[in-house]
Amino acid sequence: MIKKLFIILQLWHILPQMNIRSNRMEIPVMIDGGGTVLIAAADNTPMPQETELYVADRKTEKIIFTFDHGGQFTYRITQKEDPDKNRLIDDTVYCLHVTTDAFGTLVNVYMAKEDSNEKAGQIHFENHVTGKKNPPSPETSDKLQKVYPIFIMSCFITVLAILARRRYRL
Repeated sequence: MIKKLFIILQLWHILPQMNIRSNRMEIPVMIDGGGTVLIAAADNTPMPQETELYVADRKTEKIIFTFDHGGQFTYRITQKEDPDKNRLIDDTVYCLHVTTDAFGTLVNVYMAKEDSNEKAGQIHFENHVTGKKNPPSPETSDKLQKVYPIFIMSCFITVLAILARRRYRL
């Protein structure tokens, strides 16, 4: 009897670690060049704690979903626009389809790229730097035109002062 109880306690400890039946799911996300991922869904869909997730360059972060009731849920995972005009943002859209039973336990999970229905095991965005520099704004250009003559004049006066000092030392 004690041996059976010991085996049951061991199984009770091991089963949750094996995630045989779970209402929690982690989706890995990687972004070349870094960026922010947006998670969107229809109303009444359980959302992860973070609907915006920042991912550093060549690092992997995880979107964590937890379900507490049954249903079929669909999520759209995209990348947030970047104000930096030197970067081309990967516009791939991933669709995540989740089915849970009445208790929120995962039954089926399917993730694919929206435009091709190509099955995906993780979310991977590939951003690229264009290499073009933004031209200076007219405001910056005007400031440089005002400051440049003052800078040249101050350099000229400094050189004259150094030369005059050396001349009178000899």
